[in-house]
Amino acid sequence: MIFQKIVSVLENLKGLRLFAFVALVSFGVIAVGAMKTGYKEPVADALGYADRAIAFSVIPEQKETEQHNVIVFAPLYPAVLSSLAMLDTRLDETLECYHNRVGGCDVNGLALVYWFQILLGALSAVVLFYTAENITGNRLVSLTTFVFVLIFGKFHDYAVWLITESFYYFLFFCFAYFSSCFLFSENRKRFVFFAAFFLSLAALARPPYLYLYYALVLALPVYLLLARKLPLQKILAVSLTFLVPFCVLVLPWMLRNLEYYGVFGVSAGYASFILSERVTYNLMTWQEFLVSWIYWLPDFGDSLAASLFAPEYWQRLDFGYPEGFYLIGNTETRSTIYSLASTDPERVRILVSQYILAEPFKHVMVTLALAWRGMLVVKYFSLFGVVALFPALKRLGKRQEGDKLLAFAFSFFFMLGFNAFVSVNVARYNVPLIFIYSLAVAVVLAALVSFFQQKLRR
Repeated sequence: MIFQKIVSVLENLKGLRLFAFVALVSFGVIAVGAMKTGYKEPVADALGYADRAIAFSVIPEQKETEQHNVIVFAPLYPAVLSSLAMLDTRLDETLECYHNRVGGCDVNGLALVYWFQILLGALSAVVLFYTAENITGNRLVSLTTFVFVLIFGKFHDYAVWLITESFYYFLFFCFAYFSSCFLFSENRKRFVFFAAFFLSLAALARPPYLYLYYALVLALPVYLLLARKLPLQKILAVSLTFLVPFCVLVLPWMLRNLEYYGVFGVSAGYASFILSERVTYNLMTWQEFLVSWIYWLPDFGDSLAASLFAPEYWQRLDFGYPEGFYLIGNTETRSTIYSLASTDPERVRILVSQYILAEPFKHVMVTLALAWRGMLVVKYFSLFGVVALFPALKRLGKRQEGDKLLAFAFSFFFMLGFNAFVSVNVARYNVPLIFIYSLAVAVVLAALVSFFQQKLRR
């Protein structure tokens, strides 16, 4: 009885009351989780962000003379750090300390950044709640999705790192929300504009999202023509609307990089660094390829593979194994490529020609295995999510048209595949998939509850 009353109250919440409830719960859970985790000292990539924040400038002091061998980083996260440092002297001094690598830096000086990221994590969960509402139209399913996102989303964990994840997760989720508005409510151009606006910002925070933008520029008119059957005039209007934020936000930065660094892109200079890790996995044998699907299962996968197969079929899949693909890619492959070419574009051309185009089928198949590894971002819950995907799609298909559901999920799975194609696809790249899994499991649970309720009434 009490549970039914709580359900009734939650189902009747609307407007600001609903937002306040979801936002307070989200902020409370993520803030408590972040405090339990504690502020993390910047290391590795995080120290690099401190460097970029200190050095950030929209207009460089001078043009780079050796333009083909320059490293250009995505601007948005360093710009935000630099802006926050202007508001907080202690933060500015702390970033300077980590930049100078003098030791003895006080991690508490990064508190403003970390609390800002806690807020972004909380808003991410709120945005995903409303996205689930758009898709399902079911308050309980949306709240269940919201709870799963809070439990498994790891937002509290990434909020206390000096890395860009909290930032681009939020931007990508805002893109997903406005995409759901366009697909599941009204096909209005303003939703396309806002979706493109947040995707443009996400690309300025994490450059791989630029390739999602390019893919959608091609896919959007095709979808509108074949699935929505819109007239060509409307398709053109929507497609041009989608391009406007890119032209206003991303293109000027790309032109700036071309002017000062001779690079037409959001970032440049480290593609060969990442790709050299990835292509080394193409050296796996077909036996290792098959075993990888077991080895990369969460928790028990490596021990199961070790119990079933000889070491030569799984050892090189281990990140820490001295002769494993990951360490070989970071040492032998990279040093070989760097010895053959002095600039990043030349190194990329060598990697593509000698490792990818030489065996394209092998590269694609290994990409599938690495995508499988990336899909299991939250271990056992990911497995439940993968299993729930198809029944959830079938269940939601009774309310929504299937093409809309597939169109919405496209961006999530495109990034999964792209990351596996060009990188080793580490877990944090695929955290956005947690929303898809949470939604799928919530839909299936609701269907099971409904099924058993009907059985009990008979």
